[in-house]
Amino acid sequence: MDAQITDDVRATLRAALGAAEPEWLALLQPLLDGLSTDVLGLMRVRSFLVQHHEAAGERFRERLERMIAAVEQQLRQAAGDGVALEQVAAEVVALQAQRAGIQEEIDRRRELLEIAVGHGQKLALSAHRVSVSTPGVSLRIVDAEQVPPAFLRPQPDRKAIMAHFAGTGEVLPGTELGPRKAAVTVKALGGTPAERE
Repeated sequence: MDAQITDDVRATLRAALGAAEPEWLALLQPLLDGLSTDVLGLMRVRSFLVQHHEAAGERFRERLERMIAAVEQQLRQAAGDGVALEQVAAEVVALQAQRAGIQEEIDRRRELLEIAVGHGQKLALSAHRVSVSTPGVSLRIVDAEQVPPAFLRPQPDRKAIMAHFAGTGEVLPGTELGPRKAAVTVKALGGTPAERE
């Protein structure tokens, strides 16, 4: 997208902004001044506007809707030749591959913490707190119509079904049980070690 299109978007957004309340002008002016010349930059602007849409008063919400529509129109025009979309599609594929690799690394480290800390245990380290749940049984409703009426409120009552299984060992019609892995939770503690003591 060239600088002229960016100027057009900026002008459209400023017109939609109009005589807004001072706090909204202060919020949006830096966004307009730094408007990027690429499609992803416009997407960041759109995300920002959508995020603040619900927080706006009713009168200003209409202006935000006009601004969002203007950005979406420019996005459609900029993506018309397919070159920008090709770039975005390639980035999605690359980011998905990165996410898969990162998720594998996260899972491997969580497994290490699960082994080291132990099921049902918590460990406070100098900068982190690690807790590991106990593995158990997960419930899956395969056919809600087969679940006995005593366990419907009006949907299947998962808590009551699990309590029934725990007490009797019976798997109710319409349900399946499977293994539930332990959950490993890691939280960073705020401040420095000295401040936490």
